[in-house]
Amino acid sequence: MAGMGLIRVLTVDSRPIIHAGVRQLLANFPDIVFVGAAFDREEAFVLARSWTPDIVLIESDDLGQAWPDALRRLVRERAGAVVVFTMAATEEGSYQMLQAGVQGVLLKGIQPFTLAQALRGIAAGQQVFDPEVTRAALTMKPGSRTTEGLSSRERDVLALLANGLSNHEISHRLCVSQATVKFHYANIFGKLGVRTRAQAVAVAYTHQLIPRVVVDREPVYFTPRRVVS
Repeated sequence: MAGMGLIRVLTVDSRPIIHAGVRQLLANFPDIVFVGAAFDREEAFVLARSWTPDIVLIESDDLGQAWPDALRRLVRERAGAVVVFTMAATEEGSYQMLQAGVQGVLLKGIQPFTLAQALRGIAAGQQVFDPEVTRAALTMKPGSRTTEGLSSRERDVLALLANGLSNHEISHRLCVSQATVKFHYANIFGKLGVRTRAQAVAVAYTHQLIPRVVVDREPVYFTPRRVVS
């Protein structure tokens, strides 16, 4: 992922005009560089592997009916942080995107400066989700999936995580070491069957394991992306 250098972005969309628009928009931000365009998901897999961009900015509608599998494959291959651009935040779609492990989901109405800030955050290892996406994912009704019960302390950690606290802040609040917080993360992730902080929070809300929290209007950031060493 990018450090203090340039943030390299690969776009995935079937329409040339969209690539041109994104390229023109990113030209306003010297630290974010458009490196290329893929016009379908197979080309996205190839270019993401060969060009190793920092961010793969992808239009969800261009992945076909099997888009959840395509997103999971892009995430699994670790060719760059996967960020989805979508027109609307549906409950099922939003939940599937979080479950796929993407690093960001942004709506197309996002302002250019906000988009640039979101891409910078993602390049720094954060996960960024439009609040409408988060809200839609959290309104999914519990399905047939069962989860092993969380301990009282694990619920405390998860509730603090849902409120956006960092590892350091959680350890301070609970009077435990950061290593203990990471140990709780590992247990929580295993019991919920997830890989990321955002997925853990979404599943917890879906299964009513913790109380809901108010979602702000600004993009919701989860940081850092990898929390279990």
